[in-house]
Amino acid sequence: MSPRKRSSLVEFISELDEDSDAEPGITGDEDEVELQDLDILIGQNQSPERIDRFLSRQIRFVSRSRVQQLIEVGSVLVDGEAVPKPSIKVLPGQRVQLQVPRKPRPVVRAERIPLNIIHEDEHLLVIDKSAEMVVHPSRGCYSGTLVNALMGYIAGLPQEADEEFRPGIVHRLDRGTTGLMVVGKSTPAIQALSRMFHDRTIHRLYRAIVWTSPRALSGQVDAEIGRDLRDRLRMAIVHQGRGRSARTYYRTAARYEFLSLLELKLETGRTHQIRVHMEHLGHPVFGDAVYGGRNEKRAGFTGDRVQRARRYLAILDRQALHSWRMGFIHPITGQRMEFEAELPADMRAIIAGEQALGGRAPLPLTESVFDWLPPVAPASESRHSH
Repeated sequence: MSPRKRSSLVEFISELDEDSDAEPGITGDEDEVELQDLDILIGQNQSPERIDRFLSRQIRFVSRSRVQQLIEVGSVLVDGEAVPKPSIKVLPGQRVQLQVPRKPRPVVRAERIPLNIIHEDEHLLVIDKSAEMVVHPSRGCYSGTLVNALMGYIAGLPQEADEEFRPGIVHRLDRGTTGLMVVGKSTPAIQALSRMFHDRTIHRLYRAIVWTSPRALSGQVDAEIGRDLRDRLRMAIVHQGRGRSARTYYRTAARYEFLSLLELKLETGRTHQIRVHMEHLGHPVFGDAVYGGRNEKRAGFTGDRVQRARRYLAILDRQALHSWRMGFIHPITGQRMEFEAELPADMRAIIAGEQALGGRAPLPLTESVFDWLPPVAPASESRHSH
């Protein structure tokens, strides 16, 4: 790289550091900047796409505006030639080369964070995750996560680690989703729990408040899920063969005037699965800002109902989704275990508000989470990917 381009790139990196959410001290001065060379061969199935949009999807920790700055200083090459402007489209078979700052690896530290522990033995923990807790550290959130809490709680774990450290975490819940999680404490338990999730022998039952009511009281959604090409923060239903298979079972526990309380069981565990499938079904999870759940007019009503919806949305600043029941065979003792976490206060308040207006209480769960499986709606009432 020429000295001029090197200087421009260092200025770009400095700007990146100034508005990043990384912890102080992660990045250094010009002599300490660590760069990585990227060499990307465009696949034959890639549709023509603006190079700035393409690269911002490929390099998750560099935004589209930063890619545009790299292009402006001549640091992005296509087939050996500097890209003149961000609107140039990449084509199948082309080779894109560029240098970017290596993704910083912040230090994650043990913290004394209270955990709502439902069960604990020498091999595992079952916790009730709060809405505000994030499971894994990531850019902008290196403190207050479940990883920080576990490092401070479980004896024998290091007090400092990089952000890839996953102490016993074998699955996750999204930020804003509450409820049950299982965490391994011993190596045999962690390995066994990972296999159990892979083999789908850990049973999880969720409760969600959704907009309006599914036509069928119970059923399933079969629709593949993949990354939304228009928004890298979202997942989406994709054409068959282009995503990962996903199946969600649901049953209506209570119907209200413009909301319903559903019980949902995952056969698969894809990112944002319930949230994506409920949006696809036409009944997004109430309060879900990413998947259409915060539009109080989406049900087509006005007046008092809109005002009530707004009051409920003011109570709930997240998606109304809760990991309610969990069952599994203990990976070490072989004991059959089943746990339940009460709905959080914000969801209970919404349900109570609807019950005060004549809505009925949710149906009690009479069967074990191991046996829960609703009758499947006829194919004409199920929604599938196309």
